[in-house]
Amino acid sequence: MSNKTPIALALIVAVAAAGCGDSEDPVYADTHPLSVPLIVTPSVQVGNGEAILYKVSNVSTGSASFRMMFYTDDDHIPAFHRDYERVRGGHTVTFVYEPPMAPIEIGGTTVEVPQAIRATVAPIPLVDHNVGRKVVANVQIVRVHQGADGAPPTLETREIVPLSHCNYEPRTPVPTGLWYWNCAPGIYPLKPLPPS
Repeated sequence: MSNKTPIALALIVAVAAAGCGDSEDPVYADTHPLSVPLIVTPSVQVGNGEAILYKVSNVSTGSASFRMMFYTDDDHIPAFHRDYERVRGGHTVTFVYEPPMAPIEIGGTTVEVPQAIRATVAPIPLVDHNVGRKVVANVQIVRVHQGADGAPPTLETREIVPLSHCNYEPRTPVPTGLWYWNCAPGIYPLKPLPPS
């Protein structure tokens, strides 16, 4: 072995260590290759005659594939989902959801209103778990107003729905089933569990 070999190996190790980062660094915790970034909406309750407008934009230069999953308030299993595959870079997809009517109790009175729904923009399994870093989303509560005297209908945005960026991430370097939702990764990064 020449004298240059140990120097070359030391440089390789140093570059690899710099690329891996510090597991205690919250920035690294948010970009860990084992964490899965998601975009999450709260439960949205619209009024009669209103709908929910979802817009998801691929802001990367390459294609992006993602799944939109929709949940009712009383079930952790998605009521339905929609897959968007290979959305081209710089393009936006739009989905309008008109919830079915469902009973809700308000002040001791049961009324029929559109069913509340929450949504998650997530990876399609086994496709690209980092798609949450390529897309941005916008959710609006909208209402269509029919035009009077032959005028065309108009779309009114009543409210912009706030979104959260969450991580679904492991607590151990090698995932063993200890996965957690973390919806404030920049403020409360999950610390790795100590070795057992």
